[in-house]
Amino acid sequence: MITGLSCLFHEDLKDALEGLGVDNVLYYPVRLRDQNSDTTEGGYYLAKITSCLDCIDMEKSKTKKWVTGIGFDFLSMAIDASKTNGELIFRLKDDPSKIIINQTLYDHFEETDMLVGVDIMKTEDYSDW
Repeated sequence: MITGLSCLFHEDLKDALEGLGVDNVLYYPVRLRDQNSDTTEGGYYLAKITSCLDCIDMEKSKTKKWVTGIGFDFLSMAIDASKTNGELIFRLKDDPSKIIINQTLYDHFEETDMLVGVDIMKTEDYSDW
């Protein structure tokens, strides 16, 4: 069963993650169908990142409280590495739409230019604004 947020990964990304030791992603093969020609293409996977961690360092993060006083927006986010259990890729417990990767994955992706068209930013540069 696939529940929660899933991403579509090409097999090259899947292979790279597995080669770097990522073991907390479940992969489900899919075929993409071109609706105009009715042709299909394999080599893609729905990917479910299974780690959802509570690891934001609120003391080092910068926030701006909402006018209502009930919540806040991040102006800058800091991750407490001691709470990541050494995971190379994970989602945030309080905001599972965010995918966090560690420096090893970031460096690999930068060197290989594998994530063309994907916006990667350092957590300290992240802002809800």
